[in-house]
Amino acid sequence: MNKTIGHKKWKAFYEISCGVAPDNFYIIINYKSVKEIWDVLKILYQGSEQAQYKKLTTSLNKFNNFRAVPGESLDDSFKRFNYIITKLSNAGTVRSNHETNLQFLNGLGRHWSTIKMIVKGDRKIHTLSLCKLYKEL
Repeated sequence: MNKTIGHKKWKAFYEISCGVAPDNFYIIINYKSVKEIWDVLKILYQGSEQAQYKKLTTSLNKFNNFRAVPGESLDDSFKRFNYIITKLSNAGTVRSNHETNLQFLNGLGRHWSTIKMIVKGDRKIHTLSLCKLYKEL
């Protein structure tokens, strides 16, 4: 029975260690239990609860305050906004297509006013993904 448990622990350690970056492997190799290793990896990859909260707060602020930079191309604005959406998603927050699309449109510069008005009046704004909205612009 002990051989089976020992084999399972070794197999769990092996499986975890295969997916770890070399720098982190040298950190976890000194821990004896798989539970200890897992707890350390969670902190290394996700950060502490305080760090996770800070990431979420920062991402929400960037989302809510998104504005195109003067002279920035639509492509660059889209890439920057999409990066913010990805950060929000990674932090566990998902916004509806409608909210995401409105925030992106509202963040575009004044020279997009006419197009923004037309797009906001279209019912598709509720269901379009951000990528499809971008393609329509």
